[in-house]
Amino acid sequence: MSSKQNHPDLSLNDTLDWEYMSDFYEEESASSVRSFEEISAETSCLSESSSVMDETLKKTVEDVKNVRILSENGKTASEITSQLKLDADYVLTILMTLEGYTEDNDLAVAHLVLFS
Repeated sequence: MSSKQNHPDLSLNDTLDWEYMSDFYEEESASSVRSFEEISAETSCLSESSSVMDETLKKTVEDVKNVRILSENGKTASEITSQLKLDADYVLTILMTLEGYTEDNDLAVAHLVLFS
């Protein structure tokens, strides 16, 4: 029994690999031209959010540095949490990331912590 008989609602495109599908060979529709105002509005939103991200990243890099130093000096996670007055889960995330990526610098670890 063929697969077409098992699933009569399937088209040929549903049963073939993506490179054999007709959509793959159709020309993409021409993208519309955006105005300067549209692009400027998008850019201003991005720059505002990037400045907030820069501040968050700077603070995270500083936290990673402090946690790394205290950890290397033999402090436990709870001691680091109380000394730096940071959230326990945040400190544990930093410690696990530092442990997993020992060759990375504080900036790389901060990126991993922010996006984990």
